[in-house]
Amino acid sequence: MIEQRAREILREHFRYPEFRNGQLEIIESIAEKNDTLVVMPTGGGKSLCYQIPAMLHEHTALVISPLIALMKDQVDSLSRARIKSAFINSSLQYHEQQQRLTNARFGAYKLLYIAPERLESKQFLEQLQTIPLSFIAVDEAHCISEWGHDFRPAYVSIPKLFEYIPRIPVIALTATATGEVQQDIVRCLDMKAPRKFIRGFDRPNLSYITEECNKKAERATDIIKETKEGSSIIYCGSRKRVEETANSLMRYGIQCEAYHAGMNEQQRSYIQERFISGEVKALAATSAFGMGVDKSDVRNVFHFDLTQTLEAYYQEAGRAGRDGQPSKCIMLYQFSDRKLQEFFISSTYPDKSTLQTLYNFIYDTLQAGVGVKPQQPLYLDETAIGSRINLSAIAVASALNVFERNGILRRGSTQGLAQLHIITERPRLIEYFNNTTPERKVVLETLLRSVGSNAFEQPIHVDIQSMLRKHDIPHEQFTVAMRAFEYARLLRYEPASAAGGLSILLERVPISRLPVDYDALNERRQRATKKLDVVQRYAETHECKRNYILNYFQEDDITTSCGRCSSCTGKTQPKKVKHTEQDAFIQRAIVETVAECNGRFGRTTIAHILTGSNNSKLHLFNLKRCKNFGVLNSYKRNDVIQYIDMAISERLLQLSSDLNPVVQLTKQAERKYSSLPAPLQISIPKVSGAKVSATVQRLTRLRNDIASRYNMPVSTIATDDQLMEMAVQNPTTKNAFGKIKGIGDMFISRWAKEFLYVLRDETAMDDKQEEEAQLPATVMTTLEYVRNGNSIEKIAEMRSLSTGTIAQHIQQALEKGSSVPRQHLISQNLYDVVRPIILRKPYVLLKDLRVEIGAEYDYALLRVVTAFVRRDIAIQDER
Repeated sequence: MIEQRAREILREHFRYPEFRNGQLEIIESIAEKNDTLVVMPTGGGKSLCYQIPAMLHEHTALVISPLIALMKDQVDSLSRARIKSAFINSSLQYHEQQQRLTNARFGAYKLLYIAPERLESKQFLEQLQTIPLSFIAVDEAHCISEWGHDFRPAYVSIPKLFEYIPRIPVIALTATATGEVQQDIVRCLDMKAPRKFIRGFDRPNLSYITEECNKKAERATDIIKETKEGSSIIYCGSRKRVEETANSLMRYGIQCEAYHAGMNEQQRSYIQERFISGEVKALAATSAFGMGVDKSDVRNVFHFDLTQTLEAYYQEAGRAGRDGQPSKCIMLYQFSDRKLQEFFISSTYPDKSTLQTLYNFIYDTLQAGVGVKPQQPLYLDETAIGSRINLSAIAVASALNVFERNGILRRGSTQGLAQLHIITERPRLIEYFNNTTPERKVVLETLLRSVGSNAFEQPIHVDIQSMLRKHDIPHEQFTVAMRAFEYARLLRYEPASAAGGLSILLERVPISRLPVDYDALNERRQRATKKLDVVQRYAETHECKRNYILNYFQEDDITTSCGRCSSCTGKTQPKKVKHTEQDAFIQRAIVETVAECNGRFGRTTIAHILTGSNNSKLHLFNLKRCKNFGVLNSYKRNDVIQYIDMAISERLLQLSSDLNPVVQLTKQAERKYSSLPAPLQISIPKVSGAKVSATVQRLTRLRNDIASRYNMPVSTIATDDQLMEMAVQNPTTKNAFGKIKGIGDMFISRWAKEFLYVLRDETAMDDKQEEEAQLPATVMTTLEYVRNGNSIEKIAEMRSLSTGTIAQHIQQALEKGSSVPRQHLISQNLYDVVRPIILRKPYVLLKDLRVEIGAEYDYALLRVVTAFVRRDIAIQDER
């Protein structure tokens, strides 16, 4: 019945003969009143997935959308389809908003679009109580996740709606498919047992092609000239590369324009129009080109550089073949291409040393000591600052962004004039004022008294600093309030010109107390690097390119290879390498080890096995049973990893498309090497009763937390017996949970990842204990004193040993991977002085180090600080 009626609506209102892949099952899920998560690429038909169920239901569907323009487009489109809908946003007069709410109360609309900020208004929520609603559809749902690329704090308010109305189904729709974002969406929207659909990422008319190529402009010219009809886009990673590419193609006889964000708006519009009209057949562009551009006959999309993420590559490549005709997505690649994106990542996420150097420079230049807040701005731009402290302008700009996000400074002199425009109506402003916090009320009232009625009609200039001094409002309070007003779409605010300099907002603090969340910054840098790794593996992989992409996006209905990509058609041949007899021996040992590990471990673990490492993971899984354990013990681990990479380049091995990839055999390896060893049965580590009990307690806490989160009985997630089995069996992959009796697909797809984190934490704790058990008793005694907060001198005195001996004990413990607190052993300042020296001179001797930093530091202290620095650098390299 649902299917038949849905098809009738599709044909009668939307004029489509058939649903796209996956649309009907999503519509049925929503129509059956399930909470539903839909991950579908832009242009894949997400809107229909909630618009048709809205027609099937008796009441009004509430659609939460982040963009005013998008709301208007949707409502106009629905109007053409003869479906009654409306939007309510700040573009309407107050009386118009109230009239539409009254209409909705009487069932005038099937869909009502609002911005998420509306749900921050108590008055609006109370008005919604009078409107019969069928379900809530949250468009661009990734905006609720801090892992998403467009986090909007107002989205977090959505679940508060159910404090005012009865619980109705929640539909979340997004084109961002990463696992973290999906989990955040489900958690933040408080979705109840949602059905999840990841569909529409397969584009059957596209051929994904990768070629190793040095002369990219020449190769692109050949392909474009072979293309009889349609146009081509050439994406480049920098503005300079765009200009160079456009000029090269013009020299080779191709009509090509350049397009990037460095051009003014008039130039960009002119070039875009020429390309869309067909006057220009090729366009070289940065990622600035494409959003909102609908040109259906793009036959080739080239990438001359790697993108930072596979999501970005898929989106840009997907601009080919929008008319359904065969088209190509071509990546012209060479290994050195990675360097450009690595530069962007390192610049975007500055390290601790860069931040501290810049922080000291700013306050030193302004002659402000600890506890002093500079009264004058710093009148230097990024380039000038960079030249003085030997950093690139982009690195300085990114570090300044970090400082600005953490409230340390603000670009633009507070002595300049800001621009302000109130964009909402007076009644809504009054409503917001009555319901906001006292701090925001003070700022809003001061603004309204200062700017007058002209601010409602047009942008006006305001002397913010004078206003704050006059009314004694702290700058931080003002900044927080203005951010809230902008999110609520009350006003538009542009601070004073950045040409005015950098305004310092905080007193100087000791460098060790710099108010920056380094852990969060490092985590984001590491995630960015892992995402770049995924793109590079896409360029280099010999598995089906389309399947690599679909696996990454977790589309679950892949059955065969595409037969069209460069991997499937064999257009990219494996590298032909002349192997010595020793090379051949090493390669066979690698392939045999990967066969035994059966796609469960990454390159580093394979290298540990072959070099005979004493690594704890090898103990945990009893991997010393591998046939070739230790056969390459004369090689360094990194050398073995290079041999593994060589085998990958020769198509004998491949890496999975996960952020943490494992090494897998290819069919070619199975053909080349006969009688490969059978996969090992990975043994379950023997676990003590106390260990099991502690693990079960942690698993139980997680289970109870999930049950509370989703309002479900705990037994629905996992029984006590199943938790006990998890603790004993210690599964290391999501699918391994399936071996536990009663654990089904729902647990594996929805919760296994969270349980894996707990089990991995337990394993890491075991590793440390196992390593420590091998330490001499005297070292363990010193370690115990350290953990109790004693200094080197104090421990030496209590143990009647020299400080040099105690330092050697600490060094041994660190080299074994023990957890050693350093706050009572060395100062942060000393650590910060020594770290850059070790980075420059990894094997510096203690006597040379002492000469460089000063004789006031004794050798025992230097031994300890170098041990800590080398430990931290090794951990960073391992990651």
